[in-house]
Amino acid sequence: MKAAESTTPLTEADAWNNAKSLVDSFGKYFNLFTTAIRSLRSQGGAEGPPSRGLDATSKFNLLRLLASPSLKAKIYFAGKTFYPDRVQQRTKAEDLIAIFSPHELGSLLTIIVLYQMAQKICEEEYWPRISDRITLFSEGGMYLGMAMPAIGPSTGLMVGTLRYISFAAFQKSSPNRYSTYSRDVRGKGATYDLEMEKQYWGTTHVHVGSVLLQQMGFGKEFSQDYFFGLIDEVTMERSHRARLIKSAVLWLDSLLLKGEAPESEEADEINIEDEDADLLLTRLEKLKKSGSSYSWLSKTGDDLPQFKVGDGETGSDSVNTFFSES
Repeated sequence: MKAAESTTPLTEADAWNNAKSLVDSFGKYFNLFTTAIRSLRSQGGAEGPPSRGLDATSKFNLLRLLASPSLKAKIYFAGKTFYPDRVQQRTKAEDLIAIFSPHELGSLLTIIVLYQMAQKICEEEYWPRISDRITLFSEGGMYLGMAMPAIGPSTGLMVGTLRYISFAAFQKSSPNRYSTYSRDVRGKGATYDLEMEKQYWGTTHVHVGSVLLQQMGFGKEFSQDYFFGLIDEVTMERSHRARLIKSAVLWLDSLLLKGEAPESEEADEINIEDEDADLLLTRLEKLKKSGSSYSWLSKTGDDLPQFKVGDGETGSDSVNTFFSES
């Protein structure tokens, strides 16, 4: 990685190479995750109906993953958080995947896996704040997507959360720089500083997030829209989805961190009905005041109600090991 003190101008190629190096710090993960996510992302429609109509390959991959009690618990309590009316007390995998749309399941799997990996690399001193932000922005983003169909829950869940997952990689690379960065950004009343990120790590959290999206199976087009939606120095017209992503993050930052609607014209890309706005604000206020209702990202198999492995379900050693390692 190009040293922060280097006088050599940082090129865009440098920024991408440095982002890939930071992503490497997350370590290895089970390939079945990315296979399942890619398959779910290939399902038709932006969000689609709940997932009883999944194709055979996607369903097979999900059932293999959900044989892990820890992952099953996270999906179950995510259902209790976002769609309580769809959740039954049964914890059989087929029932759980029917709660969400294919794209929602893909985003949930992505955040669950990256949260686990971020926790493994983050020092205990920094993890509570990063973890709190991941929880706040994942749940807040999901609620935002529910209220704003143009964004949709699956995209809302991802776009704000990746910033804080990327921060875990910054912290892993240089705890001292990350401490200084966090202090200086908060001192300015900001949430991030792309120029400071380039100075310290030779890349930005937007580059890191884009690389993570590609590696997790979201594809080049979505990853590019995420990047061009959030990077400041855009020299070309943003695509429609990139503009929506930019607007979504402006709404999330403003509602979650300031408690008010954003004033930027770029936020006007999204319209929200009054009734949906009222429900969104109620949910976000409760989230900010009381925290996550179920802390679904940190649940384990022991938390499942009357848990037992369903008929024909056998745990995968690789998946179980991934969730059991600390």
